[in-house]
Amino acid sequence: MTKLILVIDDDREVHRIFGAVLGGAGYEVHAAFDSMQGTMMVRQLKPRLTILDIRMPAGGGGAVYDRIQNLSFGATMQVLIYSAMPEAQIRSMIEGIENVRVVSKPAAPAALLQAVQELIGPS
Repeated sequence: MTKLILVIDDDREVHRIFGAVLGGAGYEVHAAFDSMQGTMMVRQLKPRLTILDIRMPAGGGGAVYDRIQNLSFGATMQVLIYSAMPEAQIRSMIEGIENVRVVSKPAAPAALLQAVQELIGPS
C-alpha cells in the first residue's frame, strides 16, 4: 500500500524536489500551493503525512496546522514542517507542535527522505 503525502508550499521548486525524492522512493505525493488549498486537500485526501511550509499565502502554515488538529483524524496524521524560519521561532508561534518534526530549508534530498521515513516508515 502506497503511503500518501501532501506537500503544502507556495514554492513550485519545493514541490518538484519532494515529488522527485519521495515519488522516486515509492510514496504517493500530492501538491497544494497555499494554505486554503492545502486545508481542503487534507480534508479530501486524509494523507499519512503533511509537509507544511509556514510562510505562504492565504493564511500561512500555522493556520493550516491549527485546522488539521481540529479534524477527526488530525491527531493521528504526521506533520513535518519544512521552512526557512528558525525552528525556535516556529515552535514559539504555534501552540501544540511539540511532537512535530521541523526540517530547515534548504535540506539535502537524503535528509528529507530520512525525515519522512522516520515519521511514516518506508513506502
